[in-house]
Order: sequence, then structure tokens, then C-alpha cells
Amino acid sequence: MTEFKGSSEHDLLSPALAPIDIKNRDVTARGLGIIWFGMAVQITVFAALAQMTNYFTIGELILIYIIGSIILAISCLIAQDIGLKYGISFAASIVASFGYQGGKIVSVIRTLPSLIFFALNGYIGAQAINEIFKIIFGFDNIYLSLLINVIALIAVTIKGVKGIERFSTFIAPLLVAVGVYMMYIVLSAYNVSLSDTFSMGKTMETSKPWIFGFAVVVGLFFSVVMGINDITKNCRVESTSNTWVRTNKRYFTVSVIGIVPFLVFFTILGNITVVLSGRLDVLVVISELIQKQSIILAVLIQLFIVVAQMSTNTAANLLPSAYVACSLFPKRLNFKVATILVAFLACIIQPWNHMDKLDLVVSLFSTTAGPALAIIGMDYYVFRKRQLSLDDLFNSKGKYKYFKGYNPAALIVYVVATAIGFFFFIDYSFFVSTGLAVVLYYIAAKAFGKMFPVLVTEESVIPPVTESESHVQVN
Repeated sequence: MTEFKGSSEHDLLSPALAPIDIKNRDVTARGLGIIWFGMAVQITVFAALAQMTNYFTIGELILIYIIGSIILAISCLIAQDIGLKYGISFAASIVASFGYQGGKIVSVIRTLPSLIFFALNGYIGAQAINEIFKIIFGFDNIYLSLLINVIALIAVTIKGVKGIERFSTFIAPLLVAVGVYMMYIVLSAYNVSLSDTFSMGKTMETSKPWIFGFAVVVGLFFSVVMGINDITKNCRVESTSNTWVRTNKRYFTVSVIGIVPFLVFFTILGNITVVLSGRLDVLVVISELIQKQSIILAVLIQLFIVVAQMSTNTAANLLPSAYVACSLFPKRLNFKVATILVAFLACIIQPWNHMDKLDLVVSLFSTTAGPALAIIGMDYYVFRKRQLSLDDLFNSKGKYKYFKGYNPAALIVYVVATAIGFFFFIDYSFFVSTGLAVVLYYIAAKAFGKMFPVLVTEESVIPPVTESESHVQVN
């Protein structure tokens, strides 16, 4: 098979985005499951989903979270294969669907929720660090704590996917043990059993359809899902010529195991705390309950918060955002510099001042992500039959140039499907927008295919990266 070689014609190529040869991939199926576990222990959901108890009971929420997280796992299959087969990140692969300029637009939109959640998680982690300082040393400085936390997040992220896997593997036992203990403390403090809470909640007269709940859950991680090849490009495969089923089944299985039980458990823990305490500041409530038991345990809980937000923040938010930054300035930014810039830019936004609107924000972001993934899936599976030209992905004058770097069919459908979902079907916009994008893109691609034949057929394909060593240095 032909080997990809970086050349002067590849003006869109950044070392961080270069295809990773299968010989150089070092993340196993178990490793992907661990990474997903680390992301699923999402402490921001305590704030983001606190309002859900206004509309649903705890019993309803358990089912909503199970179904929503299964939708997430299934959705991973679309972009997962691109990483496994070609060893490329989202910022590189999006060029085929939207053009090299249009891809930048979608990449930036995808990055916005990552920046918001990075800053939110980072601030919550900083609060925990500050609490540790206050408990042990009597020292109080949230800004210093935030700086320490951001530096630690950068240090883990610049080690790449393998570094994130190692960190998540190391802290996994602590996350599980402390999470179970937190649930025990909350239930014991209010003298209720888990089953007693199932009928609690639904505190407002107004209600929301279950499909709204699914959209909120999906919105938590859909920016990660649509670009999961940021991680799977590092995952081991026996051969890039394997069938789709043989290539993807192991990684799909571990994604389900990593996402579903842990996302459901920790989101429900937060919701139960809300309905029992009547307060939205879940972490503060739990910390106060545990501090009554023991100062040492109180420190341990704060440590849990720190490592939990690190396992999520690095893989789900900072890593993909840094890749997008590299794609925007491929010859000017390396991965380390991009990681640092993105981290501090996210904190400047200060989204922690608007936590009470997070459920709506999450739902809206899922509205923009769904159509994008639908277009990517139609383009990759239906029209290209899982074939991409690596040379053209990194060449602004290549076949994916379309019209001045924009794929008009993809962008028109993206805007139309998103707008219809947003303005007319707000409570279930994700599903309407995604379904519309599937149908409309098939029609639009066929129509524009007469002008741009590459929209509906892939010719002169450069095969995916093979076992031979790539000549492009990667991070």
C-alpha cells in the first residue's frame, strides 16, 4: 500500500494532525474504555443537569440517562472508524465533508462547548484545590488555585492520548470508590434508600418531553463523539484493511462499558442530592456532609473533584480544542503551544458565572453537533464508502477544495437543519436537526455532485496509513 509522506504541497499539514501509522499507535481497546470512563465521571453534570429534576422524577431520569448515553455510544461509531482506519483527527477529516475552509467553521463551532466545559471543570477543580488549601493550611486564593489547576491540565494533555490514558487508569479506583461513598453519604444523611428517591423530583408544574432529556444528555458529550477520532487515531488495529465490524466491534463495546454505567451513576448522584437537599450546589452539599464525618475524608472528596475534572477536561475538552487550533494555524502553532493558548482562552470566557443556564446551553450545542455528524456520516459511509484521500485532506488545492474551500451542499444543509431545529423544535431540536440533515444532505450532495463530482464519489484514493513507518513526525 502507498505510504503517506508529508510534502511542500501539504500546506494544511501540521505535525499534530499528521496521520499516525498503525505501527506507532499505542492505545488498546481497554485504554479507550478507561478514557471514556474518565470522561464520563463528569463533575460539571452536577451543575449542568441540576435543573433536570424540575421536569422529571429520579426514576424517569435514570431511564433517560441510560437511553441518552447509549445514543452517545452508538454515535461514536461514525467518527470512530475514521480514526481507526486512517489515523487522523477530526480537524483533518472534516475537510472531506465541508472543504478545508468550511471545515474550519464547523471545527470552531465544535470547539465552543469544549471551551466552556473546560473552563467550568477547571474552575470547579480550582475550588476543590482551594478548599484543600483552606482545610490544611488555612490559605485562600481561588486565582492561584485556578492557575495551578490549569497548569496541571496542560501538563497532562501535552503528553497526548497515551498520557491521558495513563492518568485515567491511575485515578480510576479512586473515582469509583469515592463516588460510591458519596452516594452512601447522601442517602444516609437524609435517611432514604436509593429506591425511595425514584418518585422524587418533578418539582415544577411545567414539564418537558423525554426527548428533551435525551438531547441534554447527548449534548454533554456530542462534541467529543463527533470527533472521537481525535482519540481513536491512536488506537491499535491489526490492519487498516479489516472489515468495518472487525475493526470497530471491540472499541464500540468498551465505549458502551465506559460511558453508560458511569455517566448514569454520577448524573443520578447529582440529581438525588438536588432533590434531597433542595440546593443546586451539589458538590458543596456533599462536601459539607462529609466534612461532618472527618476532615481527612473531606480532603479526599476535594481530591476526588480535582482528579475527576482532570480526567474529563484533558480528553473531552482540551485535547480536541488544541487539535482544532493547530488546524487553524497549521504552520504557526505546534500542539504544545496550542494547548496552552486554548486553556487560557477558555478561562478568560468565565462561563462559571452562568451555571444556571447550562441545561439549555447543552441542549443547544447538541443541535449544532447533530447535523454536523449526520453530514460526516453520510459523506464518509454513503458517498465515499469509507475511502478518503489523505494527500487531498492536507492540500488546499486538492479535490476537497470544492468552491473556494467550502462545500456548499454541506454548509447549506448544516445551517438549514440547525436553524429549523433551533427555532421550531427547541425541546427535541437535536433529533429533528440530525434527521433533517441526513435527508437533506443526500439530496443536496446529489444536486451539487454535477458541479463537484467528488461530493458523491471518491476516486484516486490514497490508501489509509499502513504498517510501514510514516515519514511525518507526530505528537
